[in-house]
Amino acid sequence: MKRFTWRFMVVAGCALALTPAGPAVAAGRRPPRADGPGCFQVAATVRVGTAPEAVAVDPRTDLVYIANIGGKATKFRSSVSVISGRRYRVTSTIGTGYGPGAITVNPATGLVYVTESLNANQVTVIDPQARSVIFRIPLTGDLGGLAVDRLTNLLYVAGPGTNTVRVISGKNNTVVATITVPQIPQAVSLIPKDSTLFAADGGGVRSKHGFVSIINTSTRTVVQTLRVGRQPDAVAADWMTGRAY
Repeated sequence: MKRFTWRFMVVAGCALALTPAGPAVAAGRRPPRADGPGCFQVAATVRVGTAPEAVAVDPRTDLVYIANIGGKATKFRSSVSVISGRRYRVTSTIGTGYGPGAITVNPATGLVYVTESLNANQVTVIDPQARSVIFRIPLTGDLGGLAVDRLTNLLYVAGPGTNTVRVISGKNNTVVATITVPQIPQAVSLIPKDSTLFAADGGGVRSKHGFVSIINTSTRTVVQTLRVGRQPDAVAADWMTGRAY
């Protein structure tokens, strides 16, 4: 029987002649060479848990967090692998719940959040310094992506099972507001300085197109809905340009 090893690939992009010289030099290695516009190279391969599903990076601590679905060896219990961005190696593995869908980190507090929707629909809160789960926030319906506002310490959780985006206080781990969106929100991305949240709405299997809901986080209302391609399940916002992809 063939054995599989699950790894996280650290990719260095050089489309703009940018190479991760800092981490490479700190680890005593030569940084990846830039061979021209549009080129990419694998800078390192890091072994993590079984079936890695999502990734988040803390720019303040240079730590990378990988949400692993798990396998038979762990009875499909999920985990989070913590990778040092300087040394390209796993520094700890934290057991969580079941069925992780998304992961994010609040650089202001250092706390990590994981949505899980297998045995229980919940957001798991992890303290990386303590290397343990410190809280579980129960929610209803299937859960999708999530985004955190480091300025307000608020967490936004997409709920495709309820057609809502839940707003959670990072201070007391409770739902403080619920925003209803037109379709089935799969993922969210935030521009804090503009008080703007983008939600990718799948629209369902039979739908000919999907939507992106634009939410004002100050008023917690949908201010615009844009039609996009079929079944969008991810969105990324650029806080410098105000654009979403």
